[in-house]
Amino acid sequence: MKKFFATGMTSLLLAGWEPAAAQPRTCTLGLVITDRVDLAGLPDHLQAQHPLLVDDLREKMRVSLAQVGRFQILNWDATAKENHYTYYGSGTIDAVVHVILHRANKIFRNQVIYSYGTAPEYKGPQEGGLDYEVVALPAISARLEVRLVNLQKNIVLWSALGDSTAIVPYDGRVFIFNPRKYPGMTHPQLIRDYLADLMRLQQTNRAVDRLLDVADRWFISRPINDLQIAQALLTSLAKSFSGALDLNLPLEGQISALLPAEQGMQLVRLNIGAQHGLVPRLRLEVWRPLPAVQKVGQVEVMQVDSTTAVARLKGLEKQLRKRGEGLHLLDRVISPKRPSPSVQW
Repeated sequence: MKKFFATGMTSLLLAGWEPAAAQPRTCTLGLVITDRVDLAGLPDHLQAQHPLLVDDLREKMRVSLAQVGRFQILNWDATAKENHYTYYGSGTIDAVVHVILHRANKIFRNQVIYSYGTAPEYKGPQEGGLDYEVVALPAISARLEVRLVNLQKNIVLWSALGDSTAIVPYDGRVFIFNPRKYPGMTHPQLIRDYLADLMRLQQTNRAVDRLLDVADRWFISRPINDLQIAQALLTSLAKSFSGALDLNLPLEGQISALLPAEQGMQLVRLNIGAQHGLVPRLRLEVWRPLPAVQKVGQVEVMQVDSTTAVARLKGLEKQLRKRGEGLHLLDRVISPKRPSPSVQW
């Protein structure tokens, strides 16, 4: 009997199926960007460029989500009161993707340069004294938070926080000697051009103040390089969230065909498969197509190929059993979360 069943299933999979393109339902997401960066702590050029940075983040997040292939993105907005957000926008959406920009700041990272007993290319004012020098290198630090919000239940389904820091390209010949350690050592033009921004960073960021205080030289980066590194960091962070968002949003397909019963089991073909995360023994809820909004029951995946699957009826709602009904063509099959292909059920 088992051999007969296996042979029957093989014939269904190989001979009885017509090609069908996998067309899981597109999720519509409302994309919200909230900027919580303290502009007072930014250099003048980053303050002026910050709106461009936020606009670029929105576009990069849209592109990252679009590349997943099953999302439609609408621009939404939010108002905040004591860290509680109220979301609003046009169009009907399945969930809100709320991106919160916490930080996109200019900072410094210290590096120790040792001479190891040989004459370094440049010893500076410590020549004949210490065998090392501490230099402060310009950097950008970014922090991004992403929340997946269910509007109907007013709950956060999933959230993640990402941090990243990168050294900004700098000219090794353009630097300021620490004025507290070496007053009068820096050319006055460099002081006029760069010291004001550095002092603002010291006043608004205690960590930067401590780093600059112990360094011997402060290297300078160009404004355009600051912006490019900030954009690159936020782009990388935005891309890093798309996969997790995908896994935490429902996967929805349809019953594309009613198949002959095997051993009394009602079998159906689904229009989604392995490339969407389906694996044998995965169970999916079955609902009547809108506007019925009626739960039908549950099916269990039996066999999958890349874009389709065969499932069997696992459970039917009581009222449908009483009426002698079963699964219908175009019934919706839904997994509350998109299953990961790596999960073994």
